[in-house]
Amino acid sequence: MLLNSKDFELPAPDGCGRHDARLAAALVSGGDRRIRLDAEGRNQYHASALPSDALAYGSSTISSISDHAFKALARRWNDPRDRAIESDSIVMLGDSITAEADWRALLPEWPIVNRGRSGYTTEQLLPVARDVASERPRAVFVLTGTNDIRDRRPASWTRERLEEMLDAFASTAPGTEIVLQTILPRADAPDAVRAANAQIAEVAARRAVRLLDLHPAFDDGAGG
Repeated sequence: MLLNSKDFELPAPDGCGRHDARLAAALVSGGDRRIRLDAEGRNQYHASALPSDALAYGSSTISSISDHAFKALARRWNDPRDRAIESDSIVMLGDSITAEADWRALLPEWPIVNRGRSGYTTEQLLPVARDVASERPRAVFVLTGTNDIRDRRPASWTRERLEEMLDAFASTAPGTEIVLQTILPRADAPDAVRAANAQIAEVAARRAVRLLDLHPAFDDGAGG
């Protein structure tokens, strides 16, 4: 059974809306199997527990999660694109740029699986990457870092967490081909994007993984 917010009609606690109460009720009840956590606080679909997902949407607690965040999370739970990973799967791993793409429509001939997580930093994406690695897919395309820049993280911060991600694949899924992608242009932080992309390219070269340099293809010459 997939989560249906109408199934949860508890009175809203003080300071939160009706959707927040439904989300809290789903969490307390165990709700849909896709959000029921195991003893280690993980589940078979998403590595991070639901409160961490709430944090990615700007909420400090489940009870304060916004209506917008609830809808975004509900869409993710019910998204048929978030399907199981098979040995021949090509996984798109990243933030909202990845999450919001309809990869099946764009590349219908390929067994694409979407593991984009809107709002996620590279650090938040790490447990998702570890779950992906545990399934040993054919290939993984990684696009991450723009939210690190949003949070004013230095390029070295992104690099260190990319290294951790590659370590996870090397130890758990050595046969999986990894493709790192450069961050798309941002008019508000062109220097930070260039610095982060330089680090991503360095990591790809040193770790002997493929690099897909997206930045030049999207650069309008003004950093946006």
